[in-house]
Amino acid sequence: MTQPHYLTIYLSIYLSRSKLKKISCSLGFSTITKYKIQIVNWRKIPIMRILLTGYPGVGKTTICRKVSEELRGEVTGFYTEEVRVNGTRIGFDIVTLGDNEQRGILARTVSQINGPKVGQYTVHVTDFETIAIPCLKAVGRQYLVVDEIGKMESFSQKFKQEIRKLFTEFDGDIIAIIPHSRGSPLPLVQEISELSNTEIIMVTKENRDSIPTQIINRIKNYS
Repeated sequence: MTQPHYLTIYLSIYLSRSKLKKISCSLGFSTITKYKIQIVNWRKIPIMRILLTGYPGVGKTTICRKVSEELRGEVTGFYTEEVRVNGTRIGFDIVTLGDNEQRGILARTVSQINGPKVGQYTVHVTDFETIAIPCLKAVGRQYLVVDEIGKMESFSQKFKQEIRKLFTEFDGDIIAIIPHSRGSPLPLVQEISELSNTEIIMVTKENRDSIPTQIINRIKNYS
C-alpha cells in the first residue's frame, strides 16, 4: 500500500465560551512534506461582559469615557450625557464614540412629541434609535461600550433586540452600564446579567477612581 504524502488532522480548541478555533494541520508520516495551519475566527480569551452599576451620579459614565479614551480607535458605542440650561437639567442626549461623533436626543423635560414617560422626562424613542441602532449594527471593532441599558433605552424594541444579539454573538468585549435596582431589575438587564460570562461591578465613591485602570489592565492582559 502506497503511503500518503501527508495526513490532515483537524483539531478544535476551545478559545472562549462561545467560539471555537479550528486548526487544520497537514503532517507527513516519515517526513513533513506539507504543513499548513489555518486559523478560523481567532479570538483571545475570555470574552468579557462587564456591567457597571451604582447609584445615580456616582461616576459610571465617567468610567466608560475614561476606558474609551484609553482604547481610542479600538472601541465603538455610545454614552449618555446630561443636557443642562442655566444649571438646570432638561434632559439627556446620546453621543457616539469614535472619530465621527454623532449626537441625538434621548429624553427631554419639555417635548413636542407624545412619547413614553420616565418621571418628568419624555423619551424620544425614534431620535434615540436613529443614533443607537446604526452604531450597534456597525460594530466592527474589538470593544463595545453601551451607556446605558436602562429604562429609557428599553422603550426601543430595536435596541433590546440588538443588545441581546451582541451579548450572545459579539466576538469582543462589552462594557455597559445598567441601573441600580432596589427591586426587580428590567427584564433585559436580568437576562444579560445571567449570562455565564457576565460580571457585575458595583461602582462606589471609594472604588470609582480605580475601576478604569482595572478594566484596561484586564483587557490588555488578554489581548
